Amino acid sequence: MKNKSYKLFIFIGIAVLAVVIMYFNSTPPPPDGVGENLPKAVKDFRAKCDSMKLKSWNAVNYNNLKMQLASLKSQQVFSTTDALALEDYLDLAYANTMQVACTDWKNSDGSSANVTLLQSMERISSNSKCKAFVENDIDIMRAYFKAVEMPGRVAYFLKQEFNLTMYNQLMNDLGKYCGKSEISHFNRLVNISSTQQEELNNFKSFAETYKGRLTFYYQDRNDPDAKFNIRELCPNQNQFIHNYQHYLTDIQSIPGVCD
Repeated sequence: MKNKSYKLFIFIGIAVLAVVIMYFNSTPPPPDGVGENLPKAVKDFRAKCDSMKLKSWNAVNYNNLKMQLASLKSQQVFSTTDALALEDYLDLAYANTMQVACTDWKNSDGSSANVTLLQSMERISSNSKCKAFVENDIDIMRAYFKAVEMPGRVAYFLKQEFNLTMYNQLMNDLGKYCGKSEISHFNRLVNISSTQQEELNNFKSFAETYKGRLTFYYQDRNDPDAKFNIRELCPNQNQFIHNYQHYLTDIQSIPGVCD
């Protein structure tokens, strides 16, 4: 009988404990700031940060609040602890506005991106508490700017002797930057990707043709077919060679070919 009572006591105890745990797990945490006995000056400044957070990204507004905070801190309106907490509160509010701005940009036609926004995100990411809010958008916007640089990189490559390693690198970068999922729908990047891939493939085809015909010509310079084939690449017969500076210079340096 005593053993049964002991088991019943243990069972009731476990049941009560389970109910308590379920209660606390189902009860949401209190709203931010509830229960905090914050000084009025702190509450007032946080209210300004909250107001900025609801507006569009604006570096001027943020910098103004930064200066106000520095001034109030120097006047010892805040304790050191409160001042440090407010710096983070301000930075997090600012990071939120940048996150919203990036979302709007990613949902646009992608005709342009704001380099100042990128620089601002890079600076705010030095605050470890803000980094998680902006690091993905930093990566996306960096990819965008690298994508718009691709035509310049390809144009430089076309002036050199064809190199398969560099060709593969450029093709890979076009896919990496223009094809980034969050921005691959941008009309500007779609156009860059298609036109630059075509430029690279045309260059590869031309370089292979040039190399094959030049080898054939050097094997027997008196062979009329060999001479005819290489002459077809001379600038007076093939306008595309003007796009490839190395090969234009090279073919013009061969005596008796393009004379």
